[in-house]
Amino acid sequence: MSEALAVAIIDLGIRRYTRVTSFCEVETVFGTDLIKIKVKGSDRMMKSLVSRPGSHIYLSIPPTSRSKNTPLLLSYLGSEFISNPFTVASVDEEAGQFMLVVRQMRGPTTKALSSFSNPLSIDINFALSLDGPYGGYTNFPDFSGSEFDGVLLFAGGVGATFILQLYKHIRAENPSLRVQTIWATRNINEAAWCTTQTNSSLLKERGLRLFCTRSGLESVDSPAYECSNTSDVEMSSLDKESKVDDKSLPVESFQRPNIRQIVNAFFQQGRGGRVGVVVCGPDEMAADVRRAVTNWVERDRDVWFHNESFGW
Repeated sequence: MSEALAVAIIDLGIRRYTRVTSFCEVETVFGTDLIKIKVKGSDRMMKSLVSRPGSHIYLSIPPTSRSKNTPLLLSYLGSEFISNPFTVASVDEEAGQFMLVVRQMRGPTTKALSSFSNPLSIDINFALSLDGPYGGYTNFPDFSGSEFDGVLLFAGGVGATFILQLYKHIRAENPSLRVQTIWATRNINEAAWCTTQTNSSLLKERGLRLFCTRSGLESVDSPAYECSNTSDVEMSSLDKESKVDDKSLPVESFQRPNIRQIVNAFFQQGRGGRVGVVVCGPDEMAADVRRAVTNWVERDRDVWFHNESFGW
């Protein structure tokens, strides 16, 4: 018990020392429960983010940015002990800034971020405490050589913040490698955050396939994915109206992606060599991808599989 407490105190001390506070631009993504956070990063942080795509940042709300109605003690405790990891969605090296895309939940951090994006909240400063980056591409295999026959990437919702950065890095590292990305979103607006970034051209590449549904029958609180018996992923819609023109985004289908069919086609089109498969999304999506890939492992195909998540 005492050893665990000592480790926790040391970890808290190190993170307090490396933490930086930066003023940020916070805005909501129309028609979704997503929040965009644009951060002016330090030189050290920007250098690390450029070399480590898919990294995440621990974000907390400092006392100066909390509502004046929040007791001082609660503001301090929240700043010290409540932090959440968010994957860096894009990096603009020239501007010296990066962007986070966060889904509004019921926790105190995303509730505070949601209030920041409200233009009526004039009593709140937009300063955020940031710690990192952590994780990222450092433990992945080398895709620059001829070891891999192809790489198949799956993103569910905001899981694209990790997958798109990985896709961009692999394409730059090995342009001749066969890489395909499947991005499944609740509705077309959830992909809109990517259209205003310097890497928006990624959405127009042939290797990226975007799937959306927008029936308008589901609420924001409804689950985004449901597993079916055919190993598909069901996307529910958030609203009937879309601020984004359908033609402005290369949506392949407004129906569910057939995970098994996509995996089978990718493996069949290759030369029979090693295949990398990465998924970042809900547990149901990861389970469907794993089941589809297992069929090929049982046929003696060499597969490197990675499921990116923050679960324990």
